[in-house]
Amino acid sequence: MSGDPLEYVLDKFYAVSIDVHDKLQYLIHEVPDILQTKRILEYFPWHRSSPDPIPDPPQIDVCVDTGASWLTRNRVYVIASAAIGLGAVFYLYKSAPRFRRRRKRRAQRAPNGARKEVVVIAGSPGEQIFKSVVNDLDKRGFIIYCVVSSAEEEAAVGREDSPDIRSLRLNSSDTTAIKSEFDRFSSFLDTPSLAFPGATPHKLCFAGLIILPSMYYPTGPLETLSIDAWTDVIYAKVLGCVALLSQGFCQLVRQHRSRIVILTPAVVPALQLPYHSMECVVSASLSSLALCLSRELRPLNVPVINIRLGAFDLSTAGPNYSHYYARHVLSAARSDVLTWSENARRVYGHTYTNAIRFSAPRVRNSGRSDAVDALDLTGSAIEKDDLVSLRGSSLKRLYWAIFDVLTDPEPPRIYYAGLGARSYDIIGSIVPERVMDMILRSRLAMD
Repeated sequence: MSGDPLEYVLDKFYAVSIDVHDKLQYLIHEVPDILQTKRILEYFPWHRSSPDPIPDPPQIDVCVDTGASWLTRNRVYVIASAAIGLGAVFYLYKSAPRFRRRRKRRAQRAPNGARKEVVVIAGSPGEQIFKSVVNDLDKRGFIIYCVVSSAEEEAAVGREDSPDIRSLRLNSSDTTAIKSEFDRFSSFLDTPSLAFPGATPHKLCFAGLIILPSMYYPTGPLETLSIDAWTDVIYAKVLGCVALLSQGFCQLVRQHRSRIVILTPAVVPALQLPYHSMECVVSASLSSLALCLSRELRPLNVPVINIRLGAFDLSTAGPNYSHYYARHVLSAARSDVLTWSENARRVYGHTYTNAIRFSAPRVRNSGRSDAVDALDLTGSAIEKDDLVSLRGSSLKRLYWAIFDVLTDPEPPRIYYAGLGARSYDIIGSIVPERVMDMILRSRLAMD
């Protein structure tokens, strides 16, 4: 034995640790076998050599059959619950804006309170719908420039009782005059404006260009529409729009990072109704123009929006305007029929009459004696029941749509406004052509 006590203690500790380790190894290997032979570990599930079998999952076919049988037994309650649920969702969707805080749609103003946002609108200044849109933009605080091409249109704009509704004389046949007018208008936008003497000058902002073509289109069989009528309509509604954009407004919109808004009808072009070839061709041309122009200007952060219009209640556009417009359309159609040949009237007269009654803007009979003065296309008086139809959306929906696409930071490329605009667009795109032909044929064959 060494004389060092510390070395002796370490040797004893090492020997004891080796002995303890050997005994623990024995217990670990031998004790479980002894307990297993005595059936003791069966009371401890985590020590079992084989776990309990996992139960089989329920079969999908059984679940489907059970659910189908339950739905069959309670189909009345299921249908009623689904109808109530869909009705509640539709009601909440329609009435949600009433419960939200009303958004004040007003144009931005300069720090001194003066108007600074400028809008250019092109269309037919003599139409009541054009005047209504212009007056609404004026009430919301815009400076409006109406594109005119004649002295009559300029006089119609001048009759508006507002200093902020002005005319912009552009004649597409005179390129030099158009360029000088655009230079003058661009200089007006770039020059700081004075609201009143002594006020701080503020810079104007070009909000956008609105193209609102006339919503009246000649109707009739293709063989009865003259080339002159086609030329006038295409020149006024398509080529006029292209001339405005190509001769200066595209450059102006691009420089000011504003936007272009093109309004087109949606119901008749979506259904491709017979005897409305002009409206379908022009609407398709304008929609394609809006899409192509949007793809050209999108990389430059210039939105191009196509507002597709449904049915509107025109009674708010002016006193007795609904009756006037309905009678005007029907009377114009009858005048066109009188110019047809005898053979064309015999072949197309009946179906054309039903088509116009189906698609023309009709109004509720309010008891007025002149509400039945319009004549049928065959020469007989229109009955009172023929003037009854569903009312469209309020013109406020159109006003809101125009304001929203002018001010929204990221407006959608296609915006729907008016009753039936979106639904008829969806129907026209998903309903098979044969089914649509059957529906129109049955409708137009009615007496």
